Amino acid sequence: MKPNTVIHYHAVIHRALKYAVKTDLIDVNPADKVDRPKKNEFTGNFYSKDEMNALFDAVRGSKIEVAVMLTAFYGLRRSEVVGLKWAAVDFGQNTIEICHTVTTVRLDGKEVLVESNGTKLNPASAPCRLYRFSGNGCWPCRRNRKKTASCAVGATTKNTQTTSA
Repeated sequence: MKPNTVIHYHAVIHRALKYAVKTDLIDVNPADKVDRPKKNEFTGNFYSKDEMNALFDAVRGSKIEVAVMLTAFYGLRRSEVVGLKWAAVDFGQNTIEICHTVTTVRLDGKEVLVESNGTKLNPASAPCRLYRFSGNGCWPCRRNRKKTASCAVGATTKNTQTTSA
């Protein structure tokens, strides 16, 4: 089990037992005697310039080129790239608005797509993230937009947080 999972389970058990003490079901919370597990420090791995260029060469012209480019330049998560819609790319304002995610979950042995208006960092109630790009900064989008039938340019920018990349 991953350390964060253990921490989560510990917290849930501790809260349940705390409630049992509060409602006089038990006298003492045994979870108080258990130390909270330590969280592992995250160490990110990054591609070198040569590795990035090799990756770009490998995906050039493929269906995943835009997804790889957006992920590389803007640090988007897979669920954010998959959830990206043409309406979120505004070539007039040179912005990409990240508000929508698509993930898969296993439900009764089948993979099901789950769409969400919100991201890991910004749940549905929080504002979207807005990335600005230079005039040519989203060239894969410009090139592939022409290949895509539906393209509603002009994403709304009210109630957004701006991030430059």
